[in-house]
Amino acid sequence: MSWASRRAAGRPSATCSGRAKAPRSWNDVAPLTPESTALSKELKRRGFRFVGPTTVYALMQACGLVNDHLAGCRVRAEVERAEAILAAMKEAQGKGLGAVALNGVLIDAASIRQAQVIVRQMELIRARG
Repeated sequence: MSWASRRAAGRPSATCSGRAKAPRSWNDVAPLTPESTALSKELKRRGFRFVGPTTVYALMQACGLVNDHLAGCRVRAEVERAEAILAAMKEAQGKGLGAVALNGVLIDAASIRQAQVIVRQMELIRARG
């Protein structure tokens, strides 16, 4: 699958950290993308069968190459919060502060560790391809 992930640019086309706009409803989620169409054509060229663009898009979802969780999804919100905690920690370390706060709330070591685990899991899912 690493070949496929490189073909799909190796990164999710919509990310949990909001770098791409999150779909608001299932109507906003396309059943295929230009990337899935291109990957489908390449797989067919290499001899694979039954790999249309929609099937390849589903594969890309399953492998973490695309994240089309809806805007209000618990998973998207959880990862965005974890990334925000780690960004606040990095900023505090850069300023030489001994404590980390996010939105006026002190973040404890356990929350930072949990955020690291969540972000690492997302990185592994994305890289698994």
